[in-house]
Amino acid sequence: MLVIEFKKGQGLGNQLWTYAALRSIALHKKLNYSVINFENFKGKNFIKIEERDTDQESENINFKHFNEKYFYDNDLNCFVYGYDKDFKNIEENTKLEGVFQSDKYLIPDKEIINNFFKIDLKNYKQRIDFEKTCILNIRGGEYKMHRNLILPKKYWLDAIKNIKYKFDNFDFKIITDDNDYASRLFPNYEIIKGDIESDFLNLYFSKSLILSNSSFSYFPINL
Repeated sequence: MLVIEFKKGQGLGNQLWTYAALRSIALHKKLNYSVINFENFKGKNFIKIEERDTDQESENINFKHFNEKYFYDNDLNCFVYGYDKDFKNIEENTKLEGVFQSDKYLIPDKEIINNFFKIDLKNYKQRIDFEKTCILNIRGGEYKMHRNLILPKKYWLDAIKNIKYKFDNFDFKIITDDNDYASRLFPNYEIIKGDIESDFLNLYFSKSLILSNSSFSYFPINL
């Protein structure tokens, strides 16, 4: 059996990446899988995933640990993870520890995630005209502590310019984890305020997007 753990304090994007990696390698290796502390899943109200594919209990197994390799980036002043090529050598009865945020962990390709996640739309009410709206998914929060990690305003302005060049009469609206920061960047753009579910589903349905360098948007735009 292969396992991961959903931990308190993990973001939804982090949980989805670790789960996708777990399911992918379990399928590739033809091994069973299970999620420890499944109740901590932040998307349980609108994303359907399977907690396990076996009745076997994980509590009595002495798991080995696969710790994804990482390094400290002196320029960014933070730890950075890349693809760990030892991932495909994971053995039976292993707990996966890491972030696993690379397409290379999705075997054979990223289309496999459509087998792992099912979106539940029963509570979704569309209030945006996605044919005429471009969403800016602005990441603030702890990113602001890293000068070389937070995207400069020029990134957003250049992207907006490109959208305006290609499409006429587009509205620009913002989805963000940091309303104060986003409103200072673009005081004239509406911030679509909502919870994690509405943010995810609005990105899921959007047809025109300007994305931040954050894991949160990967799954709604690729599912």
